[in-house]
Amino acid sequence: MKLATVEIGGGGRVAVVEEGRATRLLPESAGSLLDIVERQTSLGGLLKDATSVWGPARIAAPIGRPRRNIFCVGKNYHEHAQEFAKSGFDSSAAPDAPTGAIPEAPIVF
Repeated sequence: MKLATVEIGGGGRVAVVEEGRATRLLPESAGSLLDIVERQTSLGGLLKDATSVWGPARIAAPIGRPRRNIFCVGKNYHEHAQEFAKSGFDSSAAPDAPTGAIPEAPIVF
């Protein structure tokens, strides 16, 4: 089961996504996806009270406004760095050196 934030009827709601589309909306009392995660809410009761989606819903960012900055580390293990270098999208890797894909320092973004 996947959860997502969707825009429906002019507001944001948490929805269950199945086969690439929102199928059920959790009750508004569930709050945002961030609220559910922070409270470590059990989904059992929320799913029991979920309603079907009856109109177009646009999948939005899961957490629209994080409470603080998020930092990510790219190429965080050797196999991923080498795979990314071979993809053709990595402009920082030396194409002829297999170890050229592995950065000397972490890539933080």
